[in-house]
Amino acid sequence: MRDRLLLLGAVLLAVPGWATAQTVIEPPETKYSIEEDVAIGEEAAEQVRQQLPALENDAVEYYVTRLGERLVEAIPSTFVHPEFAYTFEVVDEDGINAFALPGGPMFLHRGMLESALTEGGIAGVMAHEISHVALRHGTAQATRGEKFQWGALAGTIAGAIIGGTAGRAVMEGTSFGLGAFFLKYGREFEQQADLLGARIMATAGYDPRELAAMFELIEQQNRTGAPEWLSSHPNPGNRSEYIAAEAELLTIDDPVTDTREFERIRASLSGEVPPVTAEGAAAGTRPERPDTDTQYYEVAGVYAVDVPTNWIELPGAEAVTFSPEGGHIRTRNQSSFSHGVQIGMAERAGGNLAQAHAAFIESLTAGNPQLQATGGAAQQYLAGRRAYLTTFTNFSEATGWRETVMISTTILPDGRLLYLIAVSPEDEYADYVQTFGELTRSVRLLP
Repeated sequence: MRDRLLLLGAVLLAVPGWATAQTVIEPPETKYSIEEDVAIGEEAAEQVRQQLPALENDAVEYYVTRLGERLVEAIPSTFVHPEFAYTFEVVDEDGINAFALPGGPMFLHRGMLESALTEGGIAGVMAHEISHVALRHGTAQATRGEKFQWGALAGTIAGAIIGGTAGRAVMEGTSFGLGAFFLKYGREFEQQADLLGARIMATAGYDPRELAAMFELIEQQNRTGAPEWLSSHPNPGNRSEYIAAEAELLTIDDPVTDTREFERIRASLSGEVPPVTAEGAAAGTRPERPDTDTQYYEVAGVYAVDVPTNWIELPGAEAVTFSPEGGHIRTRNQSSFSHGVQIGMAERAGGNLAQAHAAFIESLTAGNPQLQATGGAAQQYLAGRRAYLTTFTNFSEATGWRETVMISTTILPDGRLLYLIAVSPEDEYADYVQTFGELTRSVRLLP
């Protein structure tokens, strides 16, 4: 697909009949090095993290990161900077806003996710912001201003983003205060980001016209509430028209058709399906039953598994959890899950499988006296290999529920222990036991 996205010259304004070749995009000049872009962005991002509240929702964070990575992979090679590290974080504020910093850090406000009607809409906003980074618009904007030292630039960028008293304090700590200058882009930069964003969307499987539709939606909401994003991303004129014209020149080779995860995430944020907290769980909030349809996942290049389509993947440092919306519990001190399955790999303790299984069980029960085995270890198969299964009862302090916990282990060809932990409330076990069995049987090692 990228081979078709030929870049032929300078940016042309949208006029009738211009769509005979893709619009040329020339990155603006900047006096800053690639390394300085990265350093400025990292410093500004750290200040943003200190001042703006992060959304504490692993499912949303993971969804946004996965979507962002898909879009980054679609950047045309002409605009790829291997030194850039694109990251994606969600700010727990209801303003319709999003911004990306030099070098790659991006922040999306919760309100932007809530306002998007389609996954293509939010992908469009993210592709637009990624384009500002790839085209190095932040430091190009600074280059067109005054001759500043880059060490002070990060503070001004962060202050412009944060705004209010906190933002002023950040900017006053630098040698100058130019407000939102560095991230309030003009017509030229906005149009470049629109056009490159459209190409990124098409390569990633999204219709670029959804970017134009998202802009129109934001402008409609601007009439009643003045979304922050429009103040730094003004309409360069004829925006919808030239995006639509560019879209006519692009081919979507592998269209994204399954957007159920976006719909679940948006529903969760809007309150239609509230995420479970410890308080909500205690009040009786329960996730929906597992779907009979499944989705295929590959994990760590080691194994594959089929998971109910209404479950979300929540990767961790040592394991991956598959859980329905509302089945992931967050308290102040820890996060856990009340419904679902966790699969991970650990170093084996003990020589044979029986010893390794017993040692793994002991490591879990040692810190949790509520976890009580209902019987001995039973033999089964996991990932096509001989395994042991032990079933437990547990009382969850996070939810106040009695739980059934099933723990299976097997030894991988490389000697590590593969484990699977399935959890459900005792009074919902009948709704989950078949799913747990089918999921366990679906685990297979990758060649």
